[in-house]
Amino acid sequence: MMEGFIIFGIVIAAPLMSIQYFLSSKLRSPIWGGIIPVFLLLANIFVFAKGIVPLEKEYIFDFAIVTITFFGDWAIGRNKYKKNKQSEIEKMKAKDL
Repeated sequence: MMEGFIIFGIVIAAPLMSIQYFLSSKLRSPIWGGIIPVFLLLANIFVFAKGIVPLEKEYIFDFAIVTITFFGDWAIGRNKYKKNKQSEIEKMKAKDL
């Protein structure tokens, strides 16, 4: 039974992470890439506050890992965006010289 939940979670998380990484690495505003991680954090708070999932260490750890992974993916995407912009600026400066 638990394997089904894990597979379901991966099937849901993989496309969300891909979309979120695209939004954070390609778009100018960092807000677009942060929508999914912030929504996920709010959903986690809601799930624990409403008692849908028991507030126990093992569940908190699992939810925290997923949330931290999404925020980390956001940070990696923003760093990639900044590096791409910097390399474009350097190429433009090289052409001007």
